Amino acid sequence: MNTLSNNKFFKSNYDPFIDGLRSISVIFVIFFHAYPKIFPNGFIGVDVFFVISGFLITNLLIKQKMSINVLLNFYARRICRIFPALIIVLLTSIVIAINYLYKDEFINLSKYIFSGSLFFSNFISMREFSYFSIDSSLKPLNHLWSLAIEEQFYILFPFIFFLKNKYIFRGVLFLFVISFLSNIYHAYLNTNLLTLYYSPWTRAWELLAGSLLSLYISEKNFKSKKI
Repeated sequence: MNTLSNNKFFKSNYDPFIDGLRSISVIFVIFFHAYPKIFPNGFIGVDVFFVISGFLITNLLIKQKMSINVLLNFYARRICRIFPALIIVLLTSIVIAINYLYKDEFINLSKYIFSGSLFFSNFISMREFSYFSIDSSLKPLNHLWSLAIEEQFYILFPFIFFLKNKYIFRGVLFLFVISFLSNIYHAYLNTNLLTLYYSPWTRAWELLAGSLLSLYISEKNFKSKKI
């Protein structure tokens, strides 16, 4: 797969079609929260966003031969991309909380600030209430659960590119099947819907679906070029 770095499909990091999908996903989520009765299925915007993320990250990783330096550079780029906005959100929340919340409310919010800064807020939410409950809707940082899942995926996923090229697609496909089956299990055989919603394992198949699409397109284009 690493021989595909010159493929026309991957020459540009910007794709207006992908940006359009991102915008639609964000709009769906905003409308879902603002008008849940009118847009009851708007939450699928999160699912679409996960697929896009998996697709783009795989595009980035297949451009170069994986090494420790490439891996560290990948993590550094993610930190530079995520942390500035995240820090602003967390600091703003702290300032507002200090001025407007009671002590017990501030203490409760602080665990979301801490977990959000270290990308494990989805596990905190998994142990508490449904995302759609009234209590949860009053938690200003509850939305960081999706960012946490993405970052957990980004920490582990790049290691699969240390495999030989012919095993990368098979490895991603294997993880996709396991995650998808786990999702089905929790959806239909288990009453713990919080695990279904917040677990990185039941959500990973969406990111992996985007990854599989990227790998498939890159391999198809590479074969076409050879012909």
